[in-house]
Amino acid sequence: NPKTVKRISHKIGTRQSFSEVIRNYTKDGQLYWLKMDVTPIMNEDGDVTQFFSIQEDITEQVETEQQLKRERDRLDEAQKIGKIGDWFFDIETNTVTWSPTMFAIMERNPEKGEP
Repeated sequence: NPKTVKRISHKIGTRQSFSEVIRNYTKDGQLYWLKMDVTPIMNEDGDVTQFFSIQEDITEQVETEQQLKRERDRLDEAQKIGKIGDWFFDIETNTVTWSPTMFAIMERNPEKGEP
């Protein structure tokens, strides 16, 4: 992706530490997702002499997140069609989260948040 390459090149050029998630491909064309954490290494004068990078294959995590989003989108659509909603109460944070359809059923503006 040219935008990603430009963003990474800029950060390297300005000698910034950064984290970036990128799509990459194996030699046989298989897509995988890579998380890069890059830190400049400086000498005693403060000049960057090299970069240290840790790279992690996060393909499984990204694919799981994508699958969860697809399932959530399907659930939201089914709830919209069926005119049913759902909500979730988080005991640890003492917060309630409503589905988009719950806001519609209760005639509450989602921008105002849950009651």
